[in-house]
Amino acid sequence: MKRTLVTATLLLVLLIPAAVAWAQDEGLTLESLAERLSAILATQNDHAQRLAALETATAPTPTPTPTPTIEPASLTTRREMNVRAGPGTNYAIIGLTAGGEKFLITGKNPAGDWLQIEMEENEIGWVYKQLVELTNAGDVKVIASIPTPTSTPVPAPASDVVAATLLQLDYEDVPLVWQSLPRQTQEELAFAYQQMLIWAADYCQLSYYDLGFLLDLHGDTLDAVNFTDENGIRPRGWLVAYIYGFGFDGTSLDAYNLKSCDELLALAVIEAKAQ
Repeated sequence: MKRTLVTATLLLVLLIPAAVAWAQDEGLTLESLAERLSAILATQNDHAQRLAALETATAPTPTPTPTPTIEPASLTTRREMNVRAGPGTNYAIIGLTAGGEKFLITGKNPAGDWLQIEMEENEIGWVYKQLVELTNAGDVKVIASIPTPTSTPVPAPASDVVAATLLQLDYEDVPLVWQSLPRQTQEELAFAYQQMLIWAADYCQLSYYDLGFLLDLHGDTLDAVNFTDENGIRPRGWLVAYIYGFGFDGTSLDAYNLKSCDELLALAVIEAKAQ
């Protein structure tokens, strides 16, 4: 190490006189050399600052692309309806929902006409698909293992109760019209609603309660297009009579490629709108 230092010092001593002589030959003075040296050092200092700035500069953080949120399958009830312990009216009623309530869908039965929902405290229930509005329900898993009913189901409302309810819904917007009817006419209407309802429930293989819901649901559609105002016919009574007239001669739904009375009522609504 000492030898290297001594060698460097000797070279410096030998080179300084030579440099001075060269500078004199070139017409340079110590002052001009000092100015050049200052300029070179200033330039180097500027470069150093730029390099330091580049070294300390950080690349801009890329803005992450937001991951789209996929909403889970859910349903919203159209009106008050039963929640059952299984997919069918032969299962016990375990709850009652109001219209406009929203539930997560956790599955469906193999036929796809009943949906399993998650209720409060993670309780599981089943609702009839035709009476709800669906959201993102295109890929709902099928519940293959469904237990058979283990308890006695709560009896459905009697036919006279459902028939009276349908009558009330048909006349609720114009109660004075109903009140103006003779008592005998009121009784005849109630009896006609009941008898057609009994036959239609058997034909559709539905309880009075569930068929009543379907009749009211499609009756609302006819109300919305002023069906009653245009022809004076009460839509729910007309719909139950439509089922009665459709299958009275023994014609099955299958013969017309219909899977359910819900499809039959939808067909009836289309025909009514076309009149």
